[in-house]
Amino acid sequence: MEKERINLFETEPKRLVEGKTPTYVVVRRGGAAFISVLALGLALFAVVFVLSCYYLDFGDRLGIFTEDVTTDDTTSDTTVPNTPDTDAPPSVDNSQIAGSFLDKSFLEALKELFGIAGTGSAEKNETVEDGEVTKEPTPPTVNRDELYYFDKSLVPQGEIAIVPMDMSLASYGENYIYNDTSYAPAVASLRDAAGIIPKFDYMGTAVYPVGDPIVLVVHTHGTEAYSPEGSISYKEEGELARSRNITENVVAVGAVFAETLNENGVRTVHCEIMHDKESYKDSYIRAASTIAQYLAKYPTIQYVIDLHRDSLTSGDGSLIRPVTVVDGVPTAQVMCVVGSDYNGAAHPNWQDNLSLALKFRSALNEKYENISRPVYLRGSAYNQQYAPLSILLEVGASGNSLSEAKNAAVLAAEVLADLIKGK
Repeated sequence: MEKERINLFETEPKRLVEGKTPTYVVVRRGGAAFISVLALGLALFAVVFVLSCYYLDFGDRLGIFTEDVTTDDTTSDTTVPNTPDTDAPPSVDNSQIAGSFLDKSFLEALKELFGIAGTGSAEKNETVEDGEVTKEPTPPTVNRDELYYFDKSLVPQGEIAIVPMDMSLASYGENYIYNDTSYAPAVASLRDAAGIIPKFDYMGTAVYPVGDPIVLVVHTHGTEAYSPEGSISYKEEGELARSRNITENVVAVGAVFAETLNENGVRTVHCEIMHDKESYKDSYIRAASTIAQYLAKYPTIQYVIDLHRDSLTSGDGSLIRPVTVVDGVPTAQVMCVVGSDYNGAAHPNWQDNLSLALKFRSALNEKYENISRPVYLRGSAYNQQYAPLSILLEVGASGNSLSEAKNAAVLAAEVLADLIKGK
């Protein structure tokens, strides 16, 4: 992407006002010029004099600048003084100021004197801590054109590209779903159906007793992880985006998701067990056992969210990074996967889960444009038959970074909390 060249030194020529005759001022050499030069010289002398008085201690000698300077022999030169009281300005060592002034250029001294760039003031996005000025990091912002621009020539030879894409398929409309079954659910009716989400009582009824959790967050595939920050490619050898460290895999994203639900008044418990840690096979069976234990312990649980991350590739083998922009920040896109009884599972109420997922997607995209991909209806049940309402939530994919996934988790949890509370 080429940047536009801008000539900073070219100014627009002045224009004459239509109908006006230009006036020319003739400057003649003579007495007036001499007086002007003399005045300029006096002004420069005055500036130099003031600087000398202020910086070189002449002011103290002439009685112009007087100050009661106190010293503490027990304080070394490297000790940082305490923050002064606002009613009593700190004492100043003029000899130190004079020394620092001698190291400055005349232009720098002028700037400091007239407040153009002073050592005692902090610029925007700066904080003063213990006498030291530290700049606060400015959050990076990006627009959609920058986000989706990808230069494949930068991908190292022998590596596979990670290509950012908008996978929301917004142009397909709200009624579009991925469908692995031969079922034809009434998508619009399910999305708008009332009575699917249990009533949320802020006073605490038998449905939602105060202090008892109503949401369980689990991870059937807890070792699923993400690409390093800023990655544009990956190597084919080895296992892609896997980690047993719960601070950097999908469990970390689940922690953010659960924390956000709790902060928004929806009591949530988070299971950190990685059910695929020992082996990928039968991870859903192990997860089913865990879900059953939580439901037995907390019969108030109404929602089970099995939080994953997806893995997407394009036709040319590139890894897809499903991403959007929210308030200038790159954010992973999410997707709800809904199980069914199509493959024979005892799951008669699967359309309730589909209704929840459709409502969730609609609310997400209404608040954060294109953050949600279409709902995916599958033939297997994915343990969604055990709780009143369950969804499998894909937060980003292996091409996303962990920070992008966490950003998405916060936003998704806020929207889900509003749905649960009936907002």
